[in-house]
Amino acid sequence: MGRGLFGSQRAETARSGQRQARSRERKAQQQIVHRLEKEIAELETRQTELTAELEKPETYEKSGAAVQINRELTDVMEKLEQLTTDWNKPRQSSRKRTRVDDGNLLR
Repeated sequence: MGRGLFGSQRAETARSGQRQARSRERKAQQQIVHRLEKEIAELETRQTELTAELEKPETYEKSGAAVQINRELTDVMEKLEQLTTDWNKPRQSSRKRTRVDDGNLLR
C-alpha cells in the first residue's frame, strides 16, 4: 500500500525543507569563500609590494627599514597560509556532502 496523499505531501515537504536548508548552507559557505578570497587577494598584493620594496637598494639605506619590511612580509605570509587553509575547508566539506538523493546529484 502507498503512503496516501498526506504521507506523500509530508514527505515532499520534508524534502523541500532539506533542499532549502542545503541551499542556505551552500550560500553561507559561498559568502565565507568570497570573503576569504578577497582577503587573500589583498594580502597577495601586499606581499608583492613588500617584496618589491626589499628589492630596492634604497630600502637598505634606511636604518631598520629592511627589518621592518621583512617582519611585515613574514606576518603577511603567515596570514596567507592560514587563510588558504581556511579557504580550503568549506570547499572540502562541500565535496564530502555531494551525494545522490532521489536520483539527483546534490552539491
